[in-house]
Amino acid sequence: MLEILREILTSPVGSVVQIVLLFVLVIGLVWKVSHFNTKFNDLDKIDTKFNSLEDKFEKKFDRVDNKMDEIKQSLITIKGFFDTLQNTNNPLAQRQSPVSLTDKGKEVAEAINLKELVDNHWKYLSDKFDELLPKRNNPYDIQVASFTIGDLFIEFLTEEELNAVKTDAFKRGYDISLYEILFGIEIRDRILKKRGISVSEIDAYDPKKKKDEIE
Repeated sequence: MLEILREILTSPVGSVVQIVLLFVLVIGLVWKVSHFNTKFNDLDKIDTKFNSLEDKFEKKFDRVDNKMDEIKQSLITIKGFFDTLQNTNNPLAQRQSPVSLTDKGKEVAEAINLKELVDNHWKYLSDKFDELLPKRNNPYDIQVASFTIGDLFIEFLTEEELNAVKTDAFKRGYDISLYEILFGIEIRDRILKKRGISVSEIDAYDPKKKKDEIE
């Protein structure tokens, strides 16, 4: 650029027109540079707006996740009521809360090697529990979640283990669904023990018992 300027000024044909053209060229270059800067500034503003929108969406999704957790918790509580009603006619578990095994239930649990079966699949059961109740909950919620997982024992036992349970149920004339509570209680007791919670604390959080106390 400096060489061009020097040639124009020292040239025999250098004229006012050439100098004017040179200034026009410089002004044009300055305008282009400022125009690009304006565009870059506009892009920065757009990027800032996108970041703001992204933050708003993240907050919205967090609220949705919290609502989903509340709905899941409500469903667990409702299921707990139905499980309690079902367990009142189960000869393997006593009716009064906190639910525990009857003498017959203890006999069956020993016959099918319940503790060993739960040991064999504890990693899966523990992960399932954390998935169902990701946050720290009260003893009653732990009981309901444990019973929910116990209801799935047919799915997580191996074929050989399941056949042994079915054989025991057949010999006793029991429907195999009665065995669900055995697994639920064993899972509940282990979770509570791991968290340093007594089974006796379940009643303090039982919604039905609270309602009865109010009435």
